[in-house]
Amino acid sequence: MHGFSFSLADSMPLLAQHIYVDPFGNRYWISPQGIFFKQDIHTDSLYQYSNWNAGIPEQADVSNPLQVLLFYPISARIYFLSRWLTPLHVLDLKSQGILQPTAVALSYDNQIWVFDLQDGMLKKISRDGRLLLQSVPFSQLVHRLFRPTRIIDSRQQLYLYDPRLGIAVCDELANFQTFLPVSSSRSFAAAGKNLYVLRNDSVLLFRPPFGLLAGMHLPAYMQPREIAAGSGDSHLLLLGTRALYILQLSEVSNN
Repeated sequence: MHGFSFSLADSMPLLAQHIYVDPFGNRYWISPQGIFFKQDIHTDSLYQYSNWNAGIPEQADVSNPLQVLLFYPISARIYFLSRWLTPLHVLDLKSQGILQPTAVALSYDNQIWVFDLQDGMLKKISRDGRLLLQSVPFSQLVHRLFRPTRIIDSRQQLYLYDPRLGIAVCDELANFQTFLPVSSSRSFAAAGKNLYVLRNDSVLLFRPPFGLLAGMHLPAYMQPREIAAGSGDSHLLLLGTRALYILQLSEVSNN
């Protein structure tokens, strides 16, 4: 058996709805007012973007820092932003026939993944909205109403996260592979070969073939709400009610 422990590497006061970290360690967050921020950890510069006409963003994908995706579900629009969070391009999903998008992500080849609740399909589209491929309806696979709120494309795997039910795993052609049941969780992150799920006051660690490897209880003062992870396996960002915590993870053997 293996487990993992953590030490607190850093913390900062922060009021945010969602947090993200890119492969270079830069931090991003969506404020309660709907402003999208980027903190460049190398220069300590702070950038921001807001678009009051589009509403409040609820998701971002920062896996490519040169082409950040910001998703506004009410208007069903994806905004592409530069490394300085200046607008590059906008894609109106409804105009492309995707009427109920619940989650979006950037693919490994810089196309876009989107889950359409209207037909329950995962779709890959181009930047101009052309349909490239799509899955079979997830109602045939999960046998319950599957409503993912997060998609992560990582290491030739797609992870679709529904906090009520768990994580669907697909390949890069949107073929369903397996389902990882984790009910009533709060947040999900993927880094390297590890999958992290925040449930109650604990972080659960899963690793292919997607068995539960370990769990880690968090101190009550952190009041965890969301987690994020970069490209490595050693750091985890944890968003509390009023602060952001950077955890240094260490794997330990229980033998």
